[in-house]
Amino acid sequence: MKIFIRYSVFFAFALLFLSLKEKGNSNIPMDEKLLGQPFMLLLQTDKPSYSGRSNEFIIQKKYIQFDIDASYDPFRTSLNLWFDGKIIRSHSGRAHGKVISVSWDVSQYRGKKVHLQIVDADEKPEKNLKVFEIVQTDEAKNKATGLVTDEVKNAKEFAAKAIKGNLQKAAADEDRPIYHFRPPSQRMNDPNGTFYANGYYHLFYQHNPLADFSGGGYMLWGHARSKDMVTWEQLPIALWPDWELGELQCYSGDAYEVDGKTMLFYTGVFAPGEPRQQLARVAVDKDFIQWKNYLPKPVIKFFPKGGENPGLSWRDPYLFEEAGKTFALLTTSQGVSIYEATNKKLDDWTFKNVIYKTKGAPECPNFFRFGNKWMLLVSPQNPVEYAIGTFNAQKGTFDIENKGVLNGNPQYYATQGLVDSQGNQILFGLVKGFKNGKGWRDCLTLPRILSLDKDGNPLQYPLPALKSLRKSEKQVKDLSLASGNNVLEKIKGDVLELEAEFEVGTATALGLRLRCNAEGKNGFEIKYENGQLILPGTKVESIPLQPINGKINFHVFIDKGVIEIYTGNGRIAELRVFYAGKGNNNVTAFADKGTAKLKLLKAYELKEANDLNWDGKI
Repeated sequence: MKIFIRYSVFFAFALLFLSLKEKGNSNIPMDEKLLGQPFMLLLQTDKPSYSGRSNEFIIQKKYIQFDIDASYDPFRTSLNLWFDGKIIRSHSGRAHGKVISVSWDVSQYRGKKVHLQIVDADEKPEKNLKVFEIVQTDEAKNKATGLVTDEVKNAKEFAAKAIKGNLQKAAADEDRPIYHFRPPSQRMNDPNGTFYANGYYHLFYQHNPLADFSGGGYMLWGHARSKDMVTWEQLPIALWPDWELGELQCYSGDAYEVDGKTMLFYTGVFAPGEPRQQLARVAVDKDFIQWKNYLPKPVIKFFPKGGENPGLSWRDPYLFEEAGKTFALLTTSQGVSIYEATNKKLDDWTFKNVIYKTKGAPECPNFFRFGNKWMLLVSPQNPVEYAIGTFNAQKGTFDIENKGVLNGNPQYYATQGLVDSQGNQILFGLVKGFKNGKGWRDCLTLPRILSLDKDGNPLQYPLPALKSLRKSEKQVKDLSLASGNNVLEKIKGDVLELEAEFEVGTATALGLRLRCNAEGKNGFEIKYENGQLILPGTKVESIPLQPINGKINFHVFIDKGVIEIYTGNGRIAELRVFYAGKGNNNVTAFADKGTAKLKLLKAYELKEANDLNWDGKI
């Protein structure tokens, strides 16, 4: 997006033109002789998003007056006035191509030093933000506006209107899941800060209330709770950006308890070009509905002691305790770094090591303990990677013994876990890969129980409580399979759970086709062949799968556009997004180049599990 700012004078004036193609953020020089008088400055950049600040100047008159032409996006496409580390006045546009005149009453700050900030955080290249005719004056052209409290209220109402306005559109999409968790509408992203307390499982998640696609709007933390991790109750938004402090987005993070207080640690995103910060909020009430700032400053400084510049990718804190010490994992463009807290307040940290390096900029690190072994999970813009080894709390080092990927493609992403009331390690993840423009995008995986086998390999099983979704059951027994399609006439649906057991026989390949047409074609194929599981969209070299006592078992969840596959006695848990042809709800069993038998297939119709009774309050 291009930004054009013009400060103009009514009499003789000077013009300064700056072309800033290299920098995303700049201090805009202002002639001290002109401060407190009408002035002019022209600034233009080819950057898709941008922020810039003026030098300080003194408020000498009652009002600051200006005209603005910008799309409406509070704080993200705006002119801001700062005093004493906070935004005291802010104004966005009303519509692109519509110039409005704005008056700010700044009389209470007369004689104080302030500075202006221009912020354009919208990356759409066809948009323009224009601010011009900025003057100090004792006579306002119109009613004074721009109070931060009003702009915050407007921003929240704008978000609620966008969510409510897309409810029917989202509900009408035939590919939208009904028992995988998702918000009422618009885009969701990473699961965050999951924990169990007072009889409820709490789930926080990245939520963009303004868009159903990536790159638009902003991220905040949505909130839901459940007694069984199957059916969910939507709660009010937990984390809004602290706009008064210049925060524009709340990126991912973790929940952690400090001195009996439940806290949410997260990455705060500020104006383009400014470094991200690691922040924390603390719960105000026992139901974890209200949250307030833990400290008036970042909990982890941008340059922790002993650490190098982490860069602008520095993000996604994950906190854990070991040997009486508190550690935090954070990602940089090189990998996953570990930091140790130097006090119990958790506001002073020292860098220890880079414990895991990746090729792409990683996101969302998790670290789980299983006996004397630890599992690191990280999402490096590709399939989720795991590393298993031992952690030395004294040195802050992680010795890796085994590594791999949890899913064969990146549609499974951004893991987050909690320990349930029975002591099981539960794992959530994001389901990516849905189309834009549907009033919603993306959902979460079903909760899984995560563990290690005796050889230190990850095992994943669907949560047993998911059985409560079952409505009815149909079975197919002892069906002999040879080359060709075998459409299972009794088994149809786009919301199903399937448990299938095959006897391999002489066949070189066998499996199921889901969401196919009446002839058993154009569906999603789950195929075992020559010691491999073959699925559409697989990006890893192979997914090994061997028969156990001559049998192959598949446990499959179909939820409209989401298909989850569990097999190999917990060693394989795969997920894919699939767009079926309209009306394609058939299930086919098949075998190739030999014979096999579908020993037993159980098919369950499943209930909806999302809370759709959202009342518009956020």
